[in-house]
Amino acid sequence: MSYEPLKIPKYINKLVRNKHKANNSPLRLAVLRDSLLYVLLMVFIVVIVALHSVSQGSFYKIFGYSAMTVVGSSMQEVLPQHSLIIVKEVDSQTIKIGDDISYLTADNLIITHQVSAIIENYDGNNQRGFQTRGTNNKNADLEIVVADAIIGRVIYHNLAIGKILVFIKDKFFYLLGCGLLFVGVWQLQSIFHKRKENRV
Repeated sequence: MSYEPLKIPKYINKLVRNKHKANNSPLRLAVLRDSLLYVLLMVFIVVIVALHSVSQGSFYKIFGYSAMTVVGSSMQEVLPQHSLIIVKEVDSQTIKIGDDISYLTADNLIITHQVSAIIENYDGNNQRGFQTRGTNNKNADLEIVVADAIIGRVIYHNLAIGKILVFIKDKFFYLLGCGLLFVGVWQLQSIFHKRKENRV
C-alpha cells in the first residue's frame, strides 16, 4: 500500500512564515535600536572629549585646519575672549601685516595675535620673522615669530560656539558621567528585558 505525502495548503505555509517573521521583528528592531544607541553615545563621548581638548587650549591639525578657543583678552576687539577660532595652515610667504595668526612661543604656549611688522631674511636664515601685537596691547610682543612656529592664519571665529566649549570644559566630567550612566542604565534594562523574555 502506498501513501501520498500530506500536502499543506499554501495559505497555511504563508501564515506560518508570516508568524515567524512577526516573532523575529521585535528582536531585529531591538538589536537595531541598541546598535544605533551605542553608536550615538560613542559619537557623543568622542565629541565631548574633542571639544574639551579644544577648550583646553590644545590643538589638532585636520587637513591643515585647527580649532581652538581664545583664552585671553589681548585681542578683545577682534577676537573676543572665549571665542572659537578656526586656523588654517598657510605658507608663511602669504602672511601679511594685519593678519591674525596663531603660533607657538618658545615656552610652547599658543598665542593668537595680529601681525604688526614683517622682517625679511630674519636672523640671516632666509626665513621671514613676524612681529605681533595684541590689538588691545599698546606695545608689540618682544618675541619675533619665525615661520616654523606658526600654526596658521585665523580664518573664522565665533563667540557663541566658544562659550559652549567653555561650558563643556567646566562641566566636562559631569557630561561624560551622565553619558556613561545612561549607557549603564540602558544596558541593565536590556539585560532585565532579555531575562523576562526567557522566562516567558
